[in-house]
Amino acid sequence: RLATYNIQYPVGGWPEKRLEPLLALLNEYDFDIFGVQEPYMPQIELMMQHIGDEYAWVGRNVTGDDNDRKHHFNPIFYRKSRFELLDYDTVWLSDKAGTPGYGARSCRLFIWAKFRDKMTDKVFYHFNGHYDHRGVEARIVSSYILLDMVRKVAKGMPASSKALLTRREIKSTNFSMKNILCIIFRTQYYNKRNEKSIV
Repeated sequence: RLATYNIQYPVGGWPEKRLEPLLALLNEYDFDIFGVQEPYMPQIELMMQHIGDEYAWVGRNVTGDDNDRKHHFNPIFYRKSRFELLDYDTVWLSDKAGTPGYGARSCRLFIWAKFRDKMTDKVFYHFNGHYDHRGVEARIVSSYILLDMVRKVAKGMPASSKALLTRREIKSTNFSMKNILCIIFRTQYYNKRNEKSIV
């Protein structure tokens, strides 16, 4: 069971109004892996006080400084009793780590993690990201970076991906997303028929 959740930085009733609903969701749906966007380190630490017995996490700060407590992370949480973390890395959505790129207003990144399922011994990849909320060009470029990253990192192995993109952002980036989803479908279709990628 996979999920994505925008924690958002500590405003708007955190933790009183937003932590409890998150914990309730985790309790109800029993997610195996979930990616979140925009939590600061103090928020992650508070979450782990509640879920640390079941989950571990991996992620990077958008500034490139993982000791930074005033900017957000894009972590992947995983059920540690079932999954073994084999590897992980970060792909920055800019030319330089910790800086906005391609017309984005904020620093953005994708993180990927390689897991082994302890129940089946199968290995797979999971990708988590956060699109910029202002830069249209940044979202288009980020879509292609995501697709290219999945292809190069997973190299045909099973993979799942989540990235936060609001309805307004989808509308302004609609053409790019439609084309990328079409490419993904064609790639999967021809992989099954010809056992090779066409893109």
